Amino acid sequence: MLYRLYAFFGTFFRTNRFIHRVIFGYYPLRNSNGLYWDWTTLSLRLVLPRYVNTNTRLLDVGTGPVGVLAIFAYLSLGCKSVHAIDRFDHLLREAHKNARYQGAVIRFYKSDLFSEVREAFDCIVFNTPYIDRDRGVRRGILPDDESIARLCGGDNGCDTIDLFLKAASSFLTERGVVILGVNHHYVAPALMVAAIARSGFLLVNVSSNWLSGGSAYILRRCL
Repeated sequence: MLYRLYAFFGTFFRTNRFIHRVIFGYYPLRNSNGLYWDWTTLSLRLVLPRYVNTNTRLLDVGTGPVGVLAIFAYLSLGCKSVHAIDRFDHLLREAHKNARYQGAVIRFYKSDLFSEVREAFDCIVFNTPYIDRDRGVRRGILPDDESIARLCGGDNGCDTIDLFLKAASSFLTERGVVILGVNHHYVAPALMVAAIARSGFLLVNVSSNWLSGGSAYILRRCL
């Protein structure tokens, strides 16, 4: 019952265009997926202003149908070099419509993680797929094949995170940062610490919300 109440109020907040305007600075177009953001998106939004400015080259990985973080960086943080990627064509089309509606000049293109990325960035932000398959199906969070492909992080929630961290350093400038979003209602902090240790990245900071579970991990390459 408690989880259902949490889900009900969470859905209300995350489908409300006015609330989206208050948090992210613009009214999104109505989208076919319903939700504009999740709690981990909020954690990432709160830390982005510390690492993004007008001179930052930003890559938003898994931008989704609204392109929330990419558009926020362009409109609210003045970031004029924003790339946004996703593995699904229809999500990229919706995100591009949102950006065009807001007047945000963002380069959207299809890429499975870094498969089509050819440049280095000062900031790479990724709201990762972190839901383990069994729990997601049981709770109705992963009701179909597309949601599994978009949101499932493997058996323990860290499979995609491992793949991302293994490749990310090749696309990061020397002093660049990775801002990685996870939700600790699904991924235990110890699993994240282990994934970061395997990657060779240096953990700079963690910004967490105990209520929502959303956390942003800030990482740099070990120089």
